[in-house]
Amino acid sequence: MKITKRVVVSAVERIQQLPAPFLSELQGLCKTLERRGKEIVDLGKYAIHVPLAAQTSVSPSDGTAIATTFADYLAREYQIDIDPTQEILLVPGIRAALLLTAANFVDAGTTCLLPDPGYDAYRKLVLLFEGKPRSCPIYQRNDYLPNLDQFDRIASRSPRLLFLTSPHNPTGAVCDENFYSHLQRLAAEANSLVVADSSYALSYSGNFRPPLFCQSRKRLRLGIEVFSFSTNLAAPQLKLTAIVGRKRMIDPLATLARSLGLLPGGPLLTYAAPYFASAKLLADHIARCREEIGLRMNVIVAALQSAGIEFYPAFGAGFVWVKLRRGRLSVSFARGLLRHRGILVAPGTAFGEEGDGWIRIAANVESDRLREVMTALVRAYQPIKSRLHRRTD
Repeated sequence: MKITKRVVVSAVERIQQLPAPFLSELQGLCKTLERRGKEIVDLGKYAIHVPLAAQTSVSPSDGTAIATTFADYLAREYQIDIDPTQEILLVPGIRAALLLTAANFVDAGTTCLLPDPGYDAYRKLVLLFEGKPRSCPIYQRNDYLPNLDQFDRIASRSPRLLFLTSPHNPTGAVCDENFYSHLQRLAAEANSLVVADSSYALSYSGNFRPPLFCQSRKRLRLGIEVFSFSTNLAAPQLKLTAIVGRKRMIDPLATLARSLGLLPGGPLLTYAAPYFASAKLLADHIARCREEIGLRMNVIVAALQSAGIEFYPAFGAGFVWVKLRRGRLSVSFARGLLRHRGILVAPGTAFGEEGDGWIRIAANVESDRLREVMTALVRAYQPIKSRLHRRTD
């Protein structure tokens, strides 16, 4: 029998509500320009690469050995006592870690507080599991940290999850111990789970070392902390992330990861093994990452300061949050910069509505090349009248 009817299948409503992929509005233009032979310098998606100082011969590793080395590193550098067999779960990438977290803790109707501006994946995963994302606007006047007094008021309506990033993406703002202590009290009173995203905390670029959420065993009663090694070790191809938490939180995540096949495979663990040969080697590599990122950040900051361009002076990670001139929209500026200068930056709206009027510049290329790129970026930023005035001087 010949079937003539076509089955029409459409995505469910929650899938249709998902925000567009990060930088999707600019990726098409990138491809068009590259086909025309234009070189694109990507300072948009964070992708700093610092190679290992020496490729040591390391036998293929398993997850337990890597988790043990990471636990030894935390004990050595931060005096944190973590059981690698029960309190660390390795998964293939930050999005896998957040997916497991949302799948395990977000029910239909669960209220989740999300920083705005903030990492776009949080909102997508909350929507995917039919949770209720609630934007928590964070402002420069509060050093881009969540207003905990506001959280106290919202918490009375029983939010289940609070997503927190330190250093904050996209501004680089850092939570200090006073903030964490205040948050610990409020989260305990509200019975809310904290998801602390420390994707940039180990390879910080400034002089102030960001404290970790897991530095207090009491805080780990209230949440988990995730460490992306692709960003923390400046190794974009190392799609490995550690989830740190108490055994009662790690066990259900591990069970779910096994059932969904979201545990790291042999090739990924083999690729990761040289980075985790020992706690000392890991510490030495992270120190080199900090040094290299610091040098690149100095180039960006010097260019912005010399041109009188306003930016948020927090250097917790390898990117800078730059304010555009009054009236300029983030996406239109980023599109013009890409089309005319071949430089891709992240428009502030990629991180939420509160990011409009800002851009994020990531220190993705080495210092010499970055100096050239920043010269071109500064020229694009400045008003036409200012450039004409300089030519006639």
